[in-house]
Amino acid sequence: MSLPVAARDTWRMESVRLRTVRSSYLLVGVAVVTNGLLALLLALVVSAGPMDPDVQAAALTAGAPAAQLPVLGTLFAMLGVLTVGHDYRYRLVRSVLVAQPRRSLLFAVRLGVLAAASGGAALAGVLLGAAICVLLGRRPELDPASLRVLLAHLLVVVLSSWLGAGLTWVARGTVGPIVLLLIVPLMVEPTVTLLGHLHGRWEVLARVAPWLPSAAARAATSRRLWGTGPDLGAMAGLGTFAGFTAVVLLAGWLSLRHRDA
Repeated sequence: MSLPVAARDTWRMESVRLRTVRSSYLLVGVAVVTNGLLALLLALVVSAGPMDPDVQAAALTAGAPAAQLPVLGTLFAMLGVLTVGHDYRYRLVRSVLVAQPRRSLLFAVRLGVLAAASGGAALAGVLLGAAICVLLGRRPELDPASLRVLLAHLLVVVLSSWLGAGLTWVARGTVGPIVLLLIVPLMVEPTVTLLGHLHGRWEVLARVAPWLPSAAARAATSRRLWGTGPDLGAMAGLGTFAGFTAVVLLAGWLSLRHRDA
């Protein structure tokens, strides 16, 4: 079978698999509805007319620039976990590899399907939030900086889904990646930040904290393209988060490529 035909058939297989798992619809639905509800709340509490840029960014991205645990990023990271984890949880990995023995192709196509699903759903959430704001008389101001924030938000969501998938290929299960995706932003990073404010040898952690994954993801949706000091800025934040994701994906690819099913 030629590579284009194999890629097309694998894409069809992975698309069908994603669409037939109920948790996929649940995660996507919760993500889009949450985005709409937050936009509705913010549109109701702010004054009429053009929205403040920071409030607008929060309304259209479900609070991604400020949230310690970004809603959409976390939900689509869970989608990546479950998409890969079902193979190991239900012992389907052998059947999948029989259907498509080219593991690198399977890896690439699955990431492509995840990107289409997560990016499309995140875009739907942005459009829903914008429509709600317009209907309530809070018209978003889509200047170049705001458009860049929205684009970075979509990229972070896609990278989050890949991060979840990569962690699951490494762990070959769902529990560990889900726990890690929750503990790091909710416990590890706040602890590092808190210790960094102490005097003495812990002060070095204050310089480390902005480069941790969740902090970098938040910085990626900053309106400032380049930052100074602890504020990484959008470019450094997106590059850092993409770097973390790339390392995890490399580990996941090596695990899928070389470990027995």
